[in-house]
Amino acid sequence: MLRLKKALYGHPYIGTFWEGRCDTNARNLGFKPISENWNSCYLNKELKISLTNYVDDFKLAEPKQNMEQGWLPLRKGLSIEAETQPGVYLGCTQ
Repeated sequence: MLRLKKALYGHPYIGTFWEGRCDTNARNLGFKPISENWNSCYLNKELKISLTNYVDDFKLAEPKQNMEQGWLPLRKGLSIEAETQPGVYLGCTQ
């Protein structure tokens, strides 16, 4: 670990670094990629949870009783905000 003297915002590879970190975290939590051609789309068959992340937006589709089991582990490995009501995602209103 080292202290950054300059923020990584604007670094040409920051998106790649973040995607790699999210991928590692998702796989460690039992999520499997739905296809090697569909980056950032995962499925946890045991919990019946679908996870999609795009940049800093995460979407979980899950049975209501599995909601906490889906979000809590993600927050342990990544610094993400609390879930919100559906809104605009990838330019589409949900």
